[in-house]
Amino acid sequence: MNKLLIDEYPLMVLPTFAKEIGLKNAIFVQQIHFLTQTKQQNNDIYTYKNGHMWVYNTINEWHKNYFSFMSKSTLKRVIKNCEKDDYIISTNEFNKSEYDKTKWYRINYEKISEIQDKIENKIEIKREEKLQRAKHKEKKKKDQIKKMKKLKFDSETDLPLGQNDTMPENNVFLPLGQNDTMPENKASGQNEPIDQVKMNQPIPYTTTYTSLNNKNNNKKSNFKKIKNYFKKSFTTYPNSFQLEKIKEYMITGLSEQLILKTIEHCGLGGHNQSFFFNRLSMLVDDEIYTVDQLNSILSQGKSLKNNSSSTKKETKGKKKSNGSNYKWKDFFIDPDKYKE
Repeated sequence: MNKLLIDEYPLMVLPTFAKEIGLKNAIFVQQIHFLTQTKQQNNDIYTYKNGHMWVYNTINEWHKNYFSFMSKSTLKRVIKNCEKDDYIISTNEFNKSEYDKTKWYRINYEKISEIQDKIENKIEIKREEKLQRAKHKEKKKKDQIKKMKKLKFDSETDLPLGQNDTMPENNVFLPLGQNDTMPENKASGQNEPIDQVKMNQPIPYTTTYTSLNNKNNNKKSNFKKIKNYFKKSFTTYPNSFQLEKIKEYMITGLSEQLILKTIEHCGLGGHNQSFFFNRLSMLVDDEIYTVDQLNSILSQGKSLKNNSSSTKKETKGKKKSNGSNYKWKDFFIDPDKYKE
C-alpha cells in the first residue's frame, strides 16, 4: 500500500465550508462534530450535559491524537478563532476538580446554520447571474444575426419597384394621354416622308431593371472601394458591423470621397480602426460632409472643431473648452505630426 494514500481514518471537510471560515477552522469544527456524533451514537451519558453532547481534550491531547500535522501554537490559535467567531462553544464547568483546566467543546449549530444559509444564498445569486448572462448572450447573438441579415439584404438584394415607388430617371417619352400636349419633336405632318418625321423612341424593355441594377452596382462598387482602402490601411477588411456603421455615416450625409480620404490618412499616420471611426464622428459633429468643405477649412488654417461647434458650446453652457489641441490640418495635411 502506498504510504501517501489513505490507510487510516481521514479528516474530511466540505470545500465550500472551508472557503467560508478557513480550512484549519473548518477541519477543527468538523472533527468536533464527528466526535460528538460518535458519542451520541454510543449513548455516552457522561459527556451529555445540559441537553448537548460534548467532547473534552487538553491541547496536548488534541495535538497528539488528531492534529499532529499542526504545531501547538497554530492549534491554539485555531481553537481561539473558532471560539471568538462562535463556531464552537467551550467551557470547563463540567470538570470535577476546580484545578482541572480541561475544556469541553460542542458545535454551535445555530451559527453553522447561518453560515449554511449564507453559502446557499451565494450559490443562488451566482446561478441567477449565470442565467442572466446566458440570456443576454443569446439575445445579443440574435440581434447580431438580425443586423447581418438586414445588412446583406440592403447591400446585395435588387428589388423591383413597388406600387408607390418613384420611377427611375430615364430619357424616354411616355405614351401621351388624351389631354396632354405633343412634345416638341412631334411629326411635321401626315404626308411627310416617314424618314423625316422625328418620332419618339419606344421605351426600352429593360429600362426599369437596368436603371435599378446600375444604382445597386454603384452602391456595391462604392463599398468595394471602401473595403479595399480599409484593407490597405488596416491590413484587414471591415466586418459587417463596421460596414453598417460606415453606411449610417453615409446616410447622415458623409461623402464616400471624404470617408476614403479619412481611411487613407489613418493608414499613413499609423492609426487604428477605433481612431478612424472617431474621426468620422468628429467630422459629422463639425458638420463637414464633403472633401470640398474640408479643403475650405484647411485653406483657412483653422481648427474646425473649435470653429463650427461654438454655437453648440454656447447652448450647452460651454461644457467644452475653446482650446482644443486637435486641428484637422494636423491630421489631413501631415498625419505623422499627430498620432493618437
